[in-house]
Amino acid sequence: MCGRYEIQASPESLIALFDLESDGLRVDAEALCDRPEVRPSNEVLVVLNQEPTRLQSAAWGYIDTWSERLRPFNARDDKLLGRSWHTAFETRRCLIPATAFFEWRVVPGQKRKQPVRFSMRDKAPFCFAGLWNRVQGRLSCTIITTKPSTLVAPVHDRMPAILSASDRAVWMRPGVVDSGECLKPFPSELMVGEDVDPSLRSGALTRAPPQLKLF
Repeated sequence: MCGRYEIQASPESLIALFDLESDGLRVDAEALCDRPEVRPSNEVLVVLNQEPTRLQSAAWGYIDTWSERLRPFNARDDKLLGRSWHTAFETRRCLIPATAFFEWRVVPGQKRKQPVRFSMRDKAPFCFAGLWNRVQGRLSCTIITTKPSTLVAPVHDRMPAILSASDRAVWMRPGVVDSGECLKPFPSELMVGEDVDPSLRSGALTRAPPQLKLF
């Protein structure tokens, strides 16, 4: 599951990440580049397979053609060929940029779970694999989850599907792609997990003081 993530990147870094046109960041999307906490139902940045040179905004929470309400904000990679997702999987894929995602781990003897921030070791932006839909002009999306890496597994049994540069090219091609080909746990050695301040239940999740537990 992925229910919170962070995007704190310059427009220029995102244009470079996705090899967009120089004006490929829509004006309505520029304000979405710098947010320490993104939640389901928020507007998020996406690159659609049908418009691969532009970065635009979409509601995080998939809206199906027969419903106007927000639908799932995650889609499991092992369910993509089922009735709920197969059409989007075959034809409507997207990339969703981020700089970190959050999961919560159980702390023995404490009621409150400890939030953990997962990011790249080099602090570079990356992207999730996603699916999108457009209903009555409203664009929406969902983030695909997969099995956890060895880094994430102690905290949660799922993680967002993060795509490498080569996997991004595969993911954005039309037609069915074997889930095992590019939807897989991202290499643990390229990422870091760190505890963040658990007292911030709403608003930004900030990094904890220097006594962070790194793993």
